[in-house]
Amino acid sequence: MARRTDKADVNGKTIGQDGETRPSQVDARVGDRLRLRRNVLGLTLAQLGERCAISAQQVHKYEQGLSSMSSSRLAQLADVL
Repeated sequence: MARRTDKADVNGKTIGQDGETRPSQVDARVGDRLRLRRNVLGLTLAQLGERCAISAQQVHKYEQGLSSMSSSRLAQLADVL
């Protein structure tokens, strides 16, 4: 039987054997799809942020899976994209 080496902490992030925190699989997947759609539309981080009234830095954090987004923010981004 395979031994699990990563654990989830209270924030849903994954803690690896090295003690580093990593984005949850859900946050990482949503971020990947967000970046893909933004690039398909030819939008910059700043342009998407402006359309959603958030900073380019926050969009970047969402794309990297470093920040989780609320369901209302997800719906807002989906409307824009």
